[in-house]
Amino acid sequence: MFSPLIRHLKQKGGFLTLAPTLTAIGLMVLMAPSAHGQQYETVEDAIHQNPTVQRERAAVCQARSRYDLARAGQLPRVDLSVSGGSPLKSRFTRPSRRSFFSTNNNEAAIDRRFDNNNIDGVVRLTQPIYDGQQAEMGKRIAENQGAVARLSVSIETDTVAADILTVALEYHLQLKLKEHFEKQRTELEVLTNRIKERVDLGAGRVSDLRESRLMELELEVAQSQAERQLELLERELQARFKLKPEHMLPFLDRYLSLRGDEVLVEASEAIRSIKRLDLDLQTIDFEKRQLTGERRPNVTAHLDTTLYDVDSFSYEYEMVGRLQLTMPIYDGGSNQARKNENEWRRRGLLSERAGLIRSHSSRTQQAISDHHQATEALKEIDAQLLEMTQRFDTLEAREGQTQSDPLALARLINEIAQAKAGRINQELNLELSLLQGIFFADQLGQLLDLNAGEPTC
Repeated sequence: MFSPLIRHLKQKGGFLTLAPTLTAIGLMVLMAPSAHGQQYETVEDAIHQNPTVQRERAAVCQARSRYDLARAGQLPRVDLSVSGGSPLKSRFTRPSRRSFFSTNNNEAAIDRRFDNNNIDGVVRLTQPIYDGQQAEMGKRIAENQGAVARLSVSIETDTVAADILTVALEYHLQLKLKEHFEKQRTELEVLTNRIKERVDLGAGRVSDLRESRLMELELEVAQSQAERQLELLERELQARFKLKPEHMLPFLDRYLSLRGDEVLVEASEAIRSIKRLDLDLQTIDFEKRQLTGERRPNVTAHLDTTLYDVDSFSYEYEMVGRLQLTMPIYDGGSNQARKNENEWRRRGLLSERAGLIRSHSSRTQQAISDHHQATEALKEIDAQLLEMTQRFDTLEAREGQTQSDPLALARLINEIAQAKAGRINQELNLELSLLQGIFFADQLGQLLDLNAGEPTC
């Protein structure tokens, strides 16, 4: 689907197991040369100027040109040809015609048209009358190709937007984790100092201080990892989309304010990818009819106007109208071979269509399942956090009164830190399941109003 980040989001566990897949992607970005060049100011610009989207928009213009080409096959055609020459050698056995200016009846005849290097011009008008619907099928094929290209533009636009949102959600996660670890580390540092004071006074154990410092180090490592992931994500944004976080986050905020709380579900037969294949299947039918038309008679009307002696025109011309019928008899089997190839393409598209329907249904159900699991996990974590918070309040109230056990508080802070980190991960799983549902339902572009209109050809 969108990005390899989704595979990472399936991982569960504490905050020290975050983002191995993202780390690999980030290292690849770091190893690549720094991306310099155009920098987009808005996410919409980055989406519409994406090379994949631009390629599909160019396909729309190509389809329009193919339509014009097919339509030209039904329109009249006018050609002009000019020819001239000089006789190099002539021999005539017929007697010459009597000339008004000559009394020599035995004078050899000379071809008048090539006398004195005369030049003749021919204007030919050609109008197709019947071609077995080949041109008409060509127009319909071009119309379908244009419709397919327009659907592809929408699909690629939504795909790029989903990729950006996936990275944006991961960036948002890392920001929350970084802030969370900073807060928890500050609280733990206070308790570590308190334990150290007890050790200095001889009222505490060195092992308690060592354990507290290890937990503090663990939070420090987690915070550093979150900061590192933020840096890698910034590089990925620049390398893949030429965007900066300050341009991406407003786009994410707009999406979060518009998306619903339930996974959207669309019938698999109604999604754009299936409609695109249906158009391809219809195009194959038009191609078959076009191939059938090649085996039928072809009737064309011609009107030839010949102007004699164009270089010294003396109003000598002739107009000839004729009908030309062409009937294919034998083509070596090429027409039948193309029909067979056409049929196998149709069968391949039907199999691809069935596979897409099954895949879409499976992915939609997976998104629903992920959403349900994330929702239930959030409820469990919230219950655990509530219980931990109550314990923390109780221990903190006792601290300095009846008894003092700062290590217990430190351990509880560490547990709360892990639970909150796990909750942030589940929040991301929840958001991604909603994003997948919107994407699979073909509603992302409509939700974010990403339609840029028809391309200018």
